[in-house]
Amino acid sequence: MERVVEEVFKKERDYAKTLQLTDLRKQIYQMTLQDQQLRFRKAQAGNDSIRAVLDSDIVRSDLENQKAAKDIILQYGWPKISQIGKDGQNNLWLIVQHADQDVRFQKAELQAMEQLIGNPKDSFNKPTIPTIRLPLILVECPTKKTSKQR
Repeated sequence: MERVVEEVFKKERDYAKTLQLTDLRKQIYQMTLQDQQLRFRKAQAGNDSIRAVLDSDIVRSDLENQKAAKDIILQYGWPKISQIGKDGQNNLWLIVQHADQDVRFQKAELQAMEQLIGNPKDSFNKPTIPTIRLPLILVECPTKKTSKQR
């Protein structure tokens, strides 16, 4: 078993050497890890008061991650596979999906990802783009009530 683990770590180190922005990949991974740990803890929470505290922590984390994701994308554009790997792209997309406070940002980044489709070295392949939450972010919510709704 130990040998298998060593081999996995070696493959990861070798793969990371092929990427252009390994520190950015690590940053995105850390953001994703914290995001998922909070959500797991909430799912395992035994009572409503603990879940309420974790809800607050999740909202705070989502806002911090949203700001970091915007900074990353402002600096690099949507990072390519050759820069942060497919896992880095998937992790960044997870962070964007959890930026529910800014649906415009989510839509813009989905479009940025879609523009990369076609170059398998640097982009998501069409089936790779995570779409689980897309229906939620693509639905427009009316901001004004009609006279019939009032």
